[in-house]
Amino acid sequence: MRDLLSRRGKAGQVRRRHHRSHAADRRQLTVETLAGAQPRSAYDLDLDQLVGPAADAVHRLGAEMDAAPKFPDPEFRSACNQANVSTVASPAASTAGTEESPAPARTAGVPPLTRKQLRKRHLAAVGALPLDSRYALGWLLRGPVATSPLFPLMLRRTLLRLGGVKLGALVYGLDRCYFGSANLSIGTGSFLNAGCWVEGAGQVEIGNDCMFGPQVMILTSTHPVGPTGEIARKSEFHGVRVEDGCWICARAMIMPGVTIGAGAIVAAGAVVTTDCEPGGLYAGVPARRVR
Repeated sequence: MRDLLSRRGKAGQVRRRHHRSHAADRRQLTVETLAGAQPRSAYDLDLDQLVGPAADAVHRLGAEMDAAPKFPDPEFRSACNQANVSTVASPAASTAGTEESPAPARTAGVPPLTRKQLRKRHLAAVGALPLDSRYALGWLLRGPVATSPLFPLMLRRTLLRLGGVKLGALVYGLDRCYFGSANLSIGTGSFLNAGCWVEGAGQVEIGNDCMFGPQVMILTSTHPVGPTGEIARKSEFHGVRVEDGCWICARAMIMPGVTIGAGAIVAAGAVVTTDCEPGGLYAGVPARRVR
């Protein structure tokens, strides 16, 4: 009995080794066959030899590419010409242009930088260091640091005056406000609530006894737009004047060149684009007189 079991055990071990050997041989054959069938590069791949779903997908993709319109097709070019925007007809056209003129030229929108400017972008960043220094100093003397509520009102007014802002005998509030330049005068008795923002590239004059709500914004710079729709990169400045006794409510925005007459009220969230008459109530976007 023991001899019979031993012989059967040995026979089973032999059969298992035989099966493992055959399986390893089949795996090796499969690996070698696949390795030989794989193309060594994209140039060795013959799409005509594909069969089954892969061949169908390749032929379907080729048919879609043949049916697709070539860029730029006539309809696309016509639409761009109507929109007054030029297109690039070929890769050669994209490299046309001089060192000083952008390529391709646009007749609408912001003009792109020239190749010369793009090559000297690092020098431009170095050249901007004096401007960055003045901006940092202004941030310290006229920004949220100088108008921090951690400082008493007397110290806030002193720092603003050191930064060049002209303040009346009693100006209060000035909590976390920002004044972009020293081109600013605020009359006696005026109150600026938290977060007011005055760009100040142009002259800003705020009269006596004015009240500003939180986060009121005054802008003085704009970018002119030419007759062809070209937007100038260089800003131009227009002063803003707020006369005595005005109330500018929360988050109102006053655009460049606007004068707000004495005693006028600008409602919260209004965008003032034109002059306001004295004593009127203005609201909306753009602001219109409602009373």
